Amino acid sequence: DDNDVCTIDACDPITGPSYTPVNIDDNNACTVDGCDPATGVYHTPVQGLACFINGSTTCCSGDPVQLCVPNSLNASSFLWSTGETTRCILVYTTGTYSVTISDANGCTSTCDKSVTFYAVPEVEIPAFDNVCDTLTNGVVLSGATPAGGTYSGVGVINGVFYPALAGTGSHYIYYEFDNGHCSAIDSALIEVVNCVCDLPL
Repeated sequence: DDNDVCTIDACDPITGPSYTPVNIDDNNACTVDGCDPATGVYHTPVQGLACFINGSTTCCSGDPVQLCVPNSLNASSFLWSTGETTRCILVYTTGTYSVTISDANGCTSTCDKSVTFYAVPEVEIPAFDNVCDTLTNGVVLSGATPAGGTYSGVGVINGVFYPALAGTGSHYIYYEFDNGHCSAIDSALIEVVNCVCDLPL
């Protein structure tokens, strides 16, 4: 006995002791086979087919997120938790999506990615009354919902519309609101009219 679990010990009356290595091959191309004298035969998974999913983890509702297994993994087959078998999928709802990939040797690896969809705010800007081009103080813009958004457009400065800057005619006023995840914008026309009056005789 050579005290080595990686050999089969024997003795031939003519040739003497023999130490034949144990069979370590598990006929699995996805493992590296070996033997440790102290612990015995081992089968280490082949490194390289480490599953990974590309794609955003957040998105605004209504838009899809594309999840893909990178080409660099050289996977030959894919099975997603959605049942799809393509390299890339589109998802539309909050959840955790997993995929099991396989390579040409039949080696497999599984990974997942969580995706969260956030609601898009419902933004509304009210209709505006006509304003005179002679108004110098400007018109404070208000009434759009949800509160806390930002007004913009020709003649708009810090939430105030200045007809003299915009000039006579129709102008779009924009209102944008961001809830921290998604934003939305609405618009309304404001009409600047010539308000020069005839002086009395």
